[in-house]
Amino acid sequence: MKKLFLFSILVSMIFISCKKSSNNTSCSLSSSSIVGNYKITSYMMTSGGQTIDMLSDTNYTPLCQRDNIYSINSNGIFSEAEGAISCDPPTTGGTIGNWSLSGNNFTIVDSTSTEVFAISDYSCASFKLNMANSTGSFSITMTKQ
Repeated sequence: MKKLFLFSILVSMIFISCKKSSNNTSCSLSSSSIVGNYKITSYMMTSGGQTIDMLSDTNYTPLCQRDNIYSINSNGIFSEAEGAISCDPPTTGGTIGNWSLSGNNFTIVDSTSTEVFAISDYSCASFKLNMANSTGSFSITMTKQ
């Protein structure tokens, strides 16, 4: 009986002392780690002391654009695809422009403009794009799909 009791204690100690190792891999910002498909999950604008939720307000972002998928491709192309809710007529046509990353600056160049965003809160699952211009300051959260 004592042997069974001691064996039980030993087995219990093994299970208590054994702990699964954490698979929390760090994810540092780089041109390869940022590649993927994303949805905009937050889009805030601050102007004149007022903050506007641009994603929730249909005056700024129609329902049919809220579920669009944005692709940051390894070949340097930044593109957009309609989500499940399509606009009529479609508002997206594939390639938006070219992208590049330098430090935490994410640049998108299209046929008419160049936009430079500062990336913050980067993780393997999401990041924020921040930009300020004469209209106000913008913060866009991109979440990996």
